[in-house]
Amino acid sequence: MSVKPVHLHLVTAVSTTKDAWDALKDIFESRHNARLLQIMHELSNLKKVGDENIIQYTSRAKGPRQELAMLGNQVDENTLVLQILSGLPA
Repeated sequence: MSVKPVHLHLVTAVSTTKDAWDALKDIFESRHNARLLQIMHELSNLKKVGDENIIQYTSRAKGPRQELAMLGNQVDENTLVLQILSGLPA
């Protein structure tokens, strides 16, 4: 009753609720992992841009860190500082 139409075929194609649950879980775990990879890529490719001041830049760096934490992947302070420093211009 709560499945979106786009996922309905997964639920109706199986015979048990456990199978339906597992099918939905597989789809959403794949999306979770893809999003996790995308955020990690954003953090590792972080660069200070144009006229952005250091406060704006560090604030922007904290966004991916918070998203990773929400997904269960903590980024320690030292790693974040190193990523911030590596994105600074020469």
